[in-house]
Amino acid sequence: MGFSKQRFYFLVISLLFASSYLHASEKQDIVSTFNQLLKQSPDSLIVFGTNLLREKGEQPADSSYALTCYYLGIGYYYKAFYHISAEYYNKALSSNYAKDNIRFRSRCLNNLGIVHDMTEEYHQAIHNYLQAYETDSLLNDSISMAQTKINIALLYCNIGQSAIAEKQLNEAMDIFRIKEDKNGQALAYQNLGKIAQDNGDYEKSITYLQNAIQLYRESRENYELAIALISLSSSYLNIDKPVDSEQHIYEALEIARENNYTNAITRALLILANINYIKGNYEVADSILSKIKSHNLRSEIKRARMLALIAARKQNNINEAFQHFELLKDSLFQIQQTKTINELRIQHQLEHQNQVVKEHKSKIKTCILRNTLITIIGLVFFLLAGVIFLFYRKLHRSYKDIFIRNKELSSSIERAETCFKTFELSSSRDSSSNGEALWQKILHILITEKAYTQPQFCLDDLTNRCESNKTYVSNAIKKYAKTNFNRLINQMRVEEAKKTIEKHQEYSMDAIAHHAGFNSESSFYRIFKELTGLTPTQYRKYSQK
Repeated sequence: MGFSKQRFYFLVISLLFASSYLHASEKQDIVSTFNQLLKQSPDSLIVFGTNLLREKGEQPADSSYALTCYYLGIGYYYKAFYHISAEYYNKALSSNYAKDNIRFRSRCLNNLGIVHDMTEEYHQAIHNYLQAYETDSLLNDSISMAQTKINIALLYCNIGQSAIAEKQLNEAMDIFRIKEDKNGQALAYQNLGKIAQDNGDYEKSITYLQNAIQLYRESRENYELAIALISLSSSYLNIDKPVDSEQHIYEALEIARENNYTNAITRALLILANINYIKGNYEVADSILSKIKSHNLRSEIKRARMLALIAARKQNNINEAFQHFELLKDSLFQIQQTKTINELRIQHQLEHQNQVVKEHKSKIKTCILRNTLITIIGLVFFLLAGVIFLFYRKLHRSYKDIFIRNKELSSSIERAETCFKTFELSSSRDSSSNGEALWQKILHILITEKAYTQPQFCLDDLTNRCESNKTYVSNAIKKYAKTNFNRLINQMRVEEAKKTIEKHQEYSMDAIAHHAGFNSESSFYRIFKELTGLTPTQYRKYSQK
């Protein structure tokens, strides 16, 4: 029964190894393709991912399904479709791949927390962040833990807890500096700049944001670069430097439009409208605000406030304008926020993006051919695993034969000991020669009294108990046992250990070694293997069968 289980486990492991090898290249191709599409635009990524899911169907056990959902979550986040982004992250989290790959699960939880933060679902966001942090702690992944700290800090910053946020960011910054992670340092600088900005320390904010922008330019992180430029523009605007503010906002807007970052476009247009408002260009500011389609509560509140301020300037009635602002705030949930409207909008976009799918079909065909080759390689590996299994089975039989020979030898030794004890009781051996009498005395001490079970028992002890000398005792052992004292004692101790192993399966190997007279467990293992051909553990395993 035990052997059948081992064979089953071995076959399962072989199949898993072959399967993981087959899918490794496919996962790498998917990740590479999605990363390239993300650099082009979120729209390209969404079209490719949606069609990939449509062709393959939803298969939560498939790693490519989990990765596709994960990247669709990223694509929709960049498009500011937060509810749909959250839906895809949850699909990725519910996949078998996320259950087996805790590092991937941590990334999904972190990103899902960011989405909930953007939709003001702070309780759910902090729950996701803490789950991700706990997972990263198990992996001892300090970089991921620091990134999670940054997300937590941003959440605290959004709810007005700037002191806690700054503490989290400084802890994350220390880790990034130790690990020489420039992108992490940039993110920490960016959020420290946001905190300084919220506290009204705009000069400090500008310094932090300039550091972040420099690092983002080096790493070519376009999305974060656009967001940092927007924050820098806002700080310049607050210290009455509209020219500098306008310069940076146009750069941010260019990056955001080039990559179709909807959220960044909205934020940049809000700043641009504010610049024109300060300049007194109310019509221009009003025109910019009318083109903004907000996708979260924060952006719409800012847009409504700006509209109220412009209305106050144009109508010279501040009370009426701010009443209008309050009405706008109360009606925010009726603006295009629902998941159904978002899905209809995306469906409309997908109908105009089919050309992108055609461009990637050739890539999919190449992937299929490559996977066929990998399947062949996997079969070769499987055959190799079969050869290894046959070798293991042959080795198992050899060990079994050795165990049977050991059992036969133990039985012979037991019969010899029984005969000796019977003979010892029934005859005084008056006619024995001096050598035979000494040998009988040695056997009595070793077999009847089991003196060998004493760890410190040596030739001097045996000589003293026999009332003889070393030479006579050694010669008697050599003549009648055909071996020397040390080997004879080790043989008897091994036989004693074998009996104990068979009778007491619950005993530890250390206890068995001590009971048989060995000084240490290591010497017990070494001598047992040398005399039997099996380790004590192997002997116990076969004795159980």
